[in-house]
Amino acid sequence: MVLEPGGSASVTIHTLNRQGACLPTSAQLRIYPPGNTASLVIPGEITNCDDLFSVTPFAAGTTGNPSA
Repeated sequence: MVLEPGGSASVTIHTLNRQGACLPTSAQLRIYPPGNTASLVIPGEITNCDDLFSVTPFAAGTTGNPSA
């Protein structure tokens, strides 16, 4: 996927909703764009519970990428 200047890409993140043993809630997310070793840090709160955490591939747009 190649984004035009000013374009957007998004993912869908799946976690459990405060069930089982949870890690502290994050204050930011570190993402690595495909094919890059440099990361981007963006504000965002994610709570990982019972080690169940998945992320879909990036998709163009702002609505995420539904899981298959």
